[in-house]
Amino acid sequence: MKKLLHALPPLAVAIVSFLASSILPYAFGMLIYLALGQLGVRFELEYTDLASYVGQILVFGVIYHLMVRGKLGPRMDVSLGKGAASAAVLGLGVSGISYLWLVLAKNALSGIDFIAESLKIMEKGNESLTMGILPLSVLTVCVLGPIMEELLFRGIICGCLERVTKVSWVPVVVSGLLFGIWNRLFVQGVSAAAMGIILALVYHKTHDLRWPILIHIVSNAFRMLSVIPAFAALAPIPDIFTVAMIVPSAYVLYKMVRGGDSDVRPDARHRGVPEAA
Repeated sequence: MKKLLHALPPLAVAIVSFLASSILPYAFGMLIYLALGQLGVRFELEYTDLASYVGQILVFGVIYHLMVRGKLGPRMDVSLGKGAASAAVLGLGVSGISYLWLVLAKNALSGIDFIAESLKIMEKGNESLTMGILPLSVLTVCVLGPIMEELLFRGIICGCLERVTKVSWVPVVVSGLLFGIWNRLFVQGVSAAAMGIILALVYHKTHDLRWPILIHIVSNAFRMLSVIPAFAALAPIPDIFTVAMIVPSAYVLYKMVRGGDSDVRPDARHRGVPEAA
């Protein structure tokens, strides 16, 4: 009973944070919309999204700091340069996996009604990104979005689940699947779940949110290239490049998993990702 009571607070925080993630954007959006109206400022959706993401980052950042950060113990320790390089390689590989899944969905599964509908909605969403203020869309999709989502899914949800279970795969798989469900659309959700599991595995092994955030930023940035008209002439070079990076990214991930806790230093300070040696 004592163990159960000890596990309830982090478990409750994970559940409430996940449920709040569907409410906070609307709440912040409405507050910002009303504030802009009172100030007589012209309403722009991109500015509202920007401010909403900042608000969510602040909320989830505080929760992560209070409930998870510093409570899971050190993991792998590696230099900043090697950590950033490993994260960049993984980000490109994740982007390649997403692209292959999208190609499969378009060419082999689009005859299935719900998948065809999912693809249609995704295409409309991509078009809307280029119709507004492009720099703000890039900032929200490639920077603020990854920061907010990593704080929530890897930092809070995966971290809190690690605090309540000794079964190492549970926080990784559950937080990854929840990330896929959170994206709602089936096609996008499948690639998001795969990405979420990889990112959760990186966080589980490092307990350092910098690396999942960097992986997520790199992945989103390369996916963003496919919807920006200015880069249309480069197609399909970025996509082919990311597909080619799946193999080295798989190697980096393999080295991390195989290394396990043997790479942990007693005095490590949450700095690391696995060496991509």
